[in-house]
Amino acid sequence: ALMVFNGKLYAANTNFSGSRNATIYQSSDGSSWTQVLSQTNGGCFTALSVFNGRLYTGPCNWGNATVFATADGVNWTNNLFTPFGFAVNTMTAFKGKIYAGLYANGTPLYSSPDGSQWTNVFSASSDRNSITNLAVFNGKLYAGTAVNGTIYSSSDGAGGNWQLSLSNTG
Repeated sequence: ALMVFNGKLYAANTNFSGSRNATIYQSSDGSSWTQVLSQTNGGCFTALSVFNGRLYTGPCNWGNATVFATADGVNWTNNLFTPFGFAVNTMTAFKGKIYAGLYANGTPLYSSPDGSQWTNVFSASSDRNSITNLAVFNGKLYAGTAVNGTIYSSSDGAGGNWQLSLSNTG
């Protein structure tokens, strides 16, 4: 994942071999990079999102999804969010909230108005394991799943207000 935050480029790194350390790098010019976050046994950081003046990310913790946040790009706060799930696959901001799609049974999607209190707003048991992508388009939030390649949408992102937009593309 790549994201621009406070005039700098951030890159989330995946490492599934050796130490399995997940890392986030920061660059002010796109050529020189500095490591600003490392998660031991994380394996990957797959999501970066900016919300309310903070940069958010979530590692593959393979047991408990966790969200990290920073206001300055260097000092990170962790354990903001630990639902049942293996990884935060994707994150985005939409209508005053930040959303996190998880790799977990029931394809859960969570939202938070402040980055610390999270609510499950969507689950699709038929798609079994993962919300892999989130996108905002034409005033709606779209959530794509992994197993069946299904896409859901919501005009407000609230629980119970999700419609099937595209079915079984995979």
